Amino acid sequence: MRSVLRYAFLPILLAGCINGDFNQNDQGVSTPPDMTAKIFDIAGVDLYGAYNCVGLNTCERACTTPACVFMCQSMATPSAKSLDSALQGCFNQFCPSGAGQVCDASSGMVSAICMMCISNTYIPKGMSCQASQMVSECHQCVDQANACTADM
Repeated sequence: MRSVLRYAFLPILLAGCINGDFNQNDQGVSTPPDMTAKIFDIAGVDLYGAYNCVGLNTCERACTTPACVFMCQSMATPSAKSLDSALQGCFNQFCPSGAGQVCDASSGMVSAICMMCISNTYIPKGMSCQASQMVSECHQCVDQANACTADM
């Protein structure tokens, strides 16, 4: 009986440790975060606004879940989010992700042809590019990519 109780209370004990206040100067750290609250890492450092557009894109590329993408976006500056949104919108316009489209991810995987399509969208004008589909995606998102790269 004691071992059953021990395993029943283990998650509660761990949750108490994980939800601790890691920064003694800020009492808001131990409360659940929302979109208006600051986001802190385990050392108590404020991560809100830590990512510029390039950092946001790098973070998003490493994600495998929507929750991960949400966390990346939560740690980006408003400017980075806006620039990233414009860039992602351009990618979606010229490399559509619907069923049967070049970036159809219904299998759960992003295809090589989709990655080529997206890469083609930000190849600088004047450089050669071989389109991955009927309507050329080549050079279409250069302006958005340059704006993202220039974000400081």
